[in-house]
Amino acid sequence: VCHTQPYNVNTLMENQNQVDDTILQTSCAGFTRQAVPRVLIEEVLSLARRAPSGVNTQPWNVFVLQGEARAKLVEAASCAVPGLVADANGQAAFWERFNRRPGTHNWPAEGPHQAGDEPLSAAMLAIPHDPVRAKADLERYFRFFDAPVGLLFTISRGLGSGSLMDYGMFLQTLTLAARARGLCTRVQTGWKGLDDIVLARLDAAEDKLLVCGMALGYGDATPAPVNPPIDLPPVAGFTTWHG
Repeated sequence: VCHTQPYNVNTLMENQNQVDDTILQTSCAGFTRQAVPRVLIEEVLSLARRAPSGVNTQPWNVFVLQGEARAKLVEAASCAVPGLVADANGQAAFWERFNRRPGTHNWPAEGPHQAGDEPLSAAMLAIPHDPVRAKADLERYFRFFDAPVGLLFTISRGLGSGSLMDYGMFLQTLTLAARARGLCTRVQTGWKGLDDIVLARLDAAEDKLLVCGMALGYGDATPAPVNPPIDLPPVAGFTTWHG
């Protein structure tokens, strides 16, 4: 005989609303300088490791940068920004590194409008007509949006697309766990374009590729600028029903 806990619809709805609210929270406009306790970061990462992983590969390697280590990487990235803005060859090299993925040489050719990283795309697209704004935006981007914690994620070169799917679930779980604890995150794919700078400073193994970065901290309560709403397609726009 199976014995189960009494079904409580009120508790179920409360839990559902909490999860929904966490998912619907938007990215913060900025971060405060308030330090994030190490125990809280470890708690979030401990929950993230419960993400599904095909054949239990668990492809994630996480580097947590705070204090001086974070400052040194930010300084190195800032030094690369002027050349990235002013030099077409530098931009091409950036996108070549950005497009690397495990298991193959490169993604199909992409441009900044296809990066899937809104702040990065906006900054790169601004370069031809507003290099001053582009430089400022990129410098802020590579300061982890001034968050006190920078996370960087690597993966083994030999793993395939299935492990990248696992990584996506890991990052989403990490983001939700952080938001549920009053923290804010911003996933940053653009760090891949500076992987030569990043991997050297992380002292990462030679068989590793950079997946992305993430800014982590407490959200700034300052009201964000009003931007046009993100155009999300309806469910019918990406779903085909059978049955």
